[in-house]
Amino acid sequence: MSSTVGWKRFGAAWIAAATTLLAACGGGGGSDGNTGLGGAMGGGTASSPVSGIQKEKGTQEELPLLPLKQRVDGPLQDARFVGPMRMTTDSLGNTYVVDQLVITEYGSTVNIIRKIDSRGNVTTLKAAEKDGGMLQFERIADIAVDSQGTLYVPSEHAIKKIDARGNVSVFAGKPGEPGEQDGAAGEGRLAWPSSIAVDADGAVYVSSSMARTIRKISPEGKITTIAGSSKDGRTWRQRPGGDDGDGLDARFVDPTSLAVDGKKNVYVFDFGRVRKIAPNGAVSTLAGPPAFSTWKRYADGLGEQAIFGFAESAMAADADGTVYVADRENNVVRKISPAGMVTTIGKRYNLQAQNEDGTLTPPKLTSYYEDGASSSAVFENLVGITIRAGMVYVSEISSATIRQISADGVVSTWAGVRSRSPEYPEYPGTIPP
Repeated sequence: MSSTVGWKRFGAAWIAAATTLLAACGGGGGSDGNTGLGGAMGGGTASSPVSGIQKEKGTQEELPLLPLKQRVDGPLQDARFVGPMRMTTDSLGNTYVVDQLVITEYGSTVNIIRKIDSRGNVTTLKAAEKDGGMLQFERIADIAVDSQGTLYVPSEHAIKKIDARGNVSVFAGKPGEPGEQDGAAGEGRLAWPSSIAVDADGAVYVSSSMARTIRKISPEGKITTIAGSSKDGRTWRQRPGGDDGDGLDARFVDPTSLAVDGKKNVYVFDFGRVRKIAPNGAVSTLAGPPAFSTWKRYADGLGEQAIFGFAESAMAADADGTVYVADRENNVVRKISPAGMVTTIGKRYNLQAQNEDGTLTPPKLTSYYEDGASSSAVFENLVGITIRAGMVYVSEISSATIRQISADGVVSTWAGVRSRSPEYPEYPGTIPP
């Protein structure tokens, strides 16, 4: 998803973080949820407290240095994230963030879940009392919450659910057994689920970038394929009618992120386009050009005039069908009206392919992290997005922060402190030459 040049500019630390991210991430779950989780899940104590946060010398901006292995619970401005990724929010104003936990003894990374409650306190979710300790997963591709306060995460070719007491169970699919079989609870199979979203009635939607399908799972666990197919490979690219259509007749290229609105329309980020699946199964393209019709990476506009980056980008949708895309490749947030008009929040830059001829022109920025008005704010490597109390929130794995976008587009740092590992002083924040 990224060019070699783009990777090098972020340094060795980003290579390590991105390796985990590519294995762990998948999209949105990011529509407004309904009811919240009980207090039983809100525990967790901070690991190593931050002591003697240092300032880097001799750079164009002084940034706090925080070892990646550390996490800190507490109020918004005191909390620390390791590598915040996908997010979801319930209607009580609780936000859940997939975060990284680095196990230095083995040099590996697992995922944990952090909760930011309606009062702005950050905690780490605990397992059920009989298990004790933090909830830990080898990988979490995405996260979503239903009207009963149950969390859902795609993991190991299955969807796992976490109740308000911290109990983890398999909701659909079978861990370790990939497949594309529809069927009742216990019979259906999933293949590499990459994103998840839940509607107001508790139906769970799952995308599979490998199978190029969108599946629907009933509250009872029955799996049904509602759109797309992997049966005919990708020969559909040459079909005169394109790839929109009804249900299984529609085709996807790389469906990596999902969101659902209040009318049960499902939105799919599909390799530089935003597709829409109506409740009756009809698939249309809300914004973005026809597949493979252009290799440009960015443009605002209506419908097909708009262009997104190709990289996997998380999404969120509000109740009325306004969609927000964390356009990871262009380092901006895109807002899509229900009619398909696309506008941009943030100052766009692309470290991967700046010019139409494929050559790279480094962006002329003095900083890759700026709060402020919509036209001047700068984001860095957006990974997750959610809507909370009418405002949009985005997570940045490189800066280990969560940024807030107000209704009028003003960007501020909401949670965490911009941090990086002292082992890699060039990352993030060093300005490319």
